[in-house]
Amino acid sequence: MPNVLSVETVNDCMMKMVPASSGKEMEFYHKHMPVVIYEKQIPDASEKPVENDPQLEFHEFQLCLARIAFELHSKDSEKKDLDGIMERFFGDIIGFR
Repeated sequence: MPNVLSVETVNDCMMKMVPASSGKEMEFYHKHMPVVIYEKQIPDASEKPVENDPQLEFHEFQLCLARIAFELHSKDSEKKDLDGIMERFFGDIIGFR
């Protein structure tokens, strides 16, 4: 999925959807920790707790993905087909069924 969506975009959307509730969580976002986690933990298939992680709930993660799908869609169309946007993003792009 990195060819469609950058980790930086995910970081930015997380900041919008799940804002920091403390200075330490704000620091987590500003240090681009999701990017660091992606670059270091994903290739090793390891998951380690990260200090000050806002710890998204699964529904918050799904909302972030939906927001990303909406923002990736062309802004030129007058009427947005949200059902189609979500279906294409979740089904075709990231393969959720």
